[in-house]
Amino acid sequence: GLRAALTDLLHGMPIMRSERILGMDTDEVLAYSTKKVVWIRDRYVGFCYYSLIFVVIVWVVGWQILWKHEHFLTKDVEGLARMWYSHPTMNNCDPEKAGCKSNFTNLQALSYCDVFKGPGSQQQAHCKYEDKLSLVPGGVTDEKLFLTTAIELVTEVRDCNPSEKNGYYCDNTYSAEPGSRCLHPGVLCRERGGRKDQFFYVADIKNFKIRFTSSYARDNIRGTSLMHPAFVGVCEKLLRVDHRNRTWSERKNVLESNHCEGKLDLVKLPCEFGVDCADMRKFDILEDTGVNVVSKNIQNSMKEIKNKSESLRHKVLDAATFFTGGRKRHPEHSLLHTDKAQSTIGSVAEVEAASPITMEANAKSTMHTEYSDNWGDVFSVARLLQLAGADLDADFNMDGWTTRQAGTVLEVRAVYNNLYPILSTFGYKPVQYHYEVSELMLPYVSRMQLAAVQPPEYPEKRVYEVRYGILIHFKVAGTFGFFNFVYLLLMLTAAFALTATATTLTDLFFLYLSDHSDNFFHLKYEVTPDFSDMWRCDTCGFYNQDDQHTCRGVPKFMCPNTTPPC
Repeated sequence: GLRAALTDLLHGMPIMRSERILGMDTDEVLAYSTKKVVWIRDRYVGFCYYSLIFVVIVWVVGWQILWKHEHFLTKDVEGLARMWYSHPTMNNCDPEKAGCKSNFTNLQALSYCDVFKGPGSQQQAHCKYEDKLSLVPGGVTDEKLFLTTAIELVTEVRDCNPSEKNGYYCDNTYSAEPGSRCLHPGVLCRERGGRKDQFFYVADIKNFKIRFTSSYARDNIRGTSLMHPAFVGVCEKLLRVDHRNRTWSERKNVLESNHCEGKLDLVKLPCEFGVDCADMRKFDILEDTGVNVVSKNIQNSMKEIKNKSESLRHKVLDAATFFTGGRKRHPEHSLLHTDKAQSTIGSVAEVEAASPITMEANAKSTMHTEYSDNWGDVFSVARLLQLAGADLDADFNMDGWTTRQAGTVLEVRAVYNNLYPILSTFGYKPVQYHYEVSELMLPYVSRMQLAAVQPPEYPEKRVYEVRYGILIHFKVAGTFGFFNFVYLLLMLTAAFALTATATTLTDLFFLYLSDHSDNFFHLKYEVTPDFSDMWRCDTCGFYNQDDQHTCRGVPKFMCPNTTPPC
């Protein structure tokens, strides 16, 4: 068998045939040392030891490797984030297209408007409709979008011009006209200088739509969000079950305590009506583990052999046709194939020509707070606030301003990933992404700018706007995992180290806590006599017991059974 073959191989080696080399004993030169172990036939000891070994295997292999993928090298995902926004429109049509109608909520149905048909509030004010262009005149070109929720118009009059009369010094250049009917002392005044509606809310801001599209890249993994199905991460702890008012302190407590710590419920975004969204492929054991690669290589090799044989057969037939006076295939036969290809291209062109009508029909979808379409993933502002646990009218800052009046920041992250528990260890690593929305609390978020329309007395009299609103910051995040052999060795090294720990724990338990401790001790340790009670041989220096009348000393590395004592 195998053992006999290996024995013959060793005995046949030249170095094994000689007892001595260069005057040295080969058995001593090639001597091997190993540890002596004790085979303890006790089911209690074995159960404790193998239970610890099982825990080590489950923790290292099951949890750290298969579930947590600690043997993968993770790298941060990089990419670009892009936003598109729109005011509420009929059937989600594009406001830039002709014939697209707005779909604003009636002002009488908005509780923060002064014309609301219902119980009044001290924070009510005039409301105005703002569309896509008037709300964000500069548009959006990067990963940040500022949506205005409230605007205050402040008219100022010049107080002073530097001149010889005042020593070319002014303590103040402009002074604001006094305001009245202010929501807060001296600010957010609904009337100023005898003019009404100097402070107003942007109506129906919660129904504005924002489309998110992103790209990702890390090493050889590249793509866009349009290539994959979209998911949204929902943290149940952050969702508001009521509209109870929250002070600034309560908001801070909620922000500190209500953390899901990555344990989000992933909900797939529905597709817009008539749109075929990307879908995620399922795990294929043959494809992902690489087994299918071997079969494909075999198939390709067989195809090459078949093609070569077909080519050789055609050459033989052509040669036979030439010698028999026959004719080859007429070139017109190939033209028929070309005509067929042209007719096919024509049918594709017809489909493409009809696609705008189809896309227009698909665009007539029902109103959703979140969905995916052909250009990205769409969320309403109301849905983003809900996911972040924020409320424009029920949340207050330290000065008693509502979030609609003071503004806030929402961070939207497109988190990419390609690792999945257990399956990724066997090669399953498709890219997936989900959205995480959180509120970054700030007491005030506003912008100040000169009004587009100035009074005729400008610059002696000027008007500026203070715009409060929601700053939306969209960015790409996440990690991609890449198999790393060094990391795998680290995991296996940790497993072996923990195995030694299991041995140590078992020894400690049965040495000091078990009722078998005395037996276990003498099986594990060999106790020597007290050296101070032994006599020393004058010839070799070996220590012997008192009842031994002759020296039993044997030199180091010598066998006591074959070497005579001193």
